[in-house]
Amino acid sequence: MRRYVHPYAPIIIAVVGLFFLGMGFFRMNRMNKFPTTEAVITDIEAYYDTDNTLDHDVTVRLTVDGKTYEGKLDHYKDSFEIGQRIEVHYDPKDPTTVLYSSNFPTYGTMAFGAFLLVVAGYALIQLRR
Repeated sequence: MRRYVHPYAPIIIAVVGLFFLGMGFFRMNRMNKFPTTEAVITDIEAYYDTDNTLDHDVTVRLTVDGKTYEGKLDHYKDSFEIGQRIEVHYDPKDPTTVLYSSNFPTYGTMAFGAFLLVVAGYALIQLRR
């Protein structure tokens, strides 16, 4: 039995894969440009977004060059607790721009993008048969 692969499937999957791969590289590049410091989680606010999906805003306090700043993290983990100390990256031009230091979201995003590129290649092979 021959399996049908839509002619545009490999292209669509490859574009989505490149998007995720690019986002991972963008985040990694941005994190590598920012210095790190220790921050304290001061607030975790749960809310429902427009899709009625539970989301969280994590506010942290960090000290840079003797000044204290507060900013919102770009990432949330279930293990976060108020008062917890975490390592973050911050923008030296605007220390309220704070990125969580864990590389997992970055590597996970890049791995998913690479996986989609492999799937696109497989779909292209199936299309050529």
